[in-house]
Amino acid sequence: MSNNRLGFLGVAILLAGMILALSIAHVINSHEYEVNATFSETLPGEFVSGTINMSNSNGILYISNNSSSVYLVPAQYITGLNSSNAGQYAVIPSETGNITTGGFAYSLGSSGRLYSNLTGSYNIVAFMQSAPAVAYDRTSSVPADTLAVYSPLVVAGEVMWVGGTILAAFGFIVGRTKKE
Repeated sequence: MSNNRLGFLGVAILLAGMILALSIAHVINSHEYEVNATFSETLPGEFVSGTINMSNSNGILYISNNSSSVYLVPAQYITGLNSSNAGQYAVIPSETGNITTGGFAYSLGSSGRLYSNLTGSYNIVAFMQSAPAVAYDRTSSVPADTLAVYSPLVVAGEVMWVGGTILAAFGFIVGRTKKE
C-alpha cells in the first residue's frame, strides 16, 4: 500500500472515530435542558415560575439568578407562600457548588445556585418589583445501562481518532520524506 493511501486511510479512520465518539457523547449529554423561566405575578411583587418536574432521583438543577429574593420551592408549598416564610420552604442549594453524580461532575460556571438530588415538582419564586430574568438548566444523571452500552463505543471512537491521526501523519510524512 502506498504511503499516500495509508495517509488517506488514516484520515478516514480519524473522521469515523470523531463521528463515533462525538455522536455517542451527544447521546449521553442529551439529558440536560436549558430553559428560560416564565413567571406569573400571583400577588403584587410575587412571581412564580411554571412547574419544573424533576422525575429523576439524581436530578440536578442550576438556577442562573443568585438574588436572595429568588427561591426554589417544592410545588406543594406554593399556596400560602410569602416573602416572610419563603426561606423556610425553599430548597437549600448544594453547599460546595460542585456535584458529582452518575460519573459526571457539575459545577457552577457563573454566579447562580446548584441543586442536587431533586425529585418531584418545583417552582422558582421571586419577590421583586418586576419579573426577574432567570434561566435554569435541568439535568438528570445518565442511567447506568446507557453508560454501559455507550461508554465502550466512545472509547472505541477515541481510539480510532488517535489511531487515525497517527496513521495519517505517518502515511503523509513518510510518503513525503521518501520522495525527497
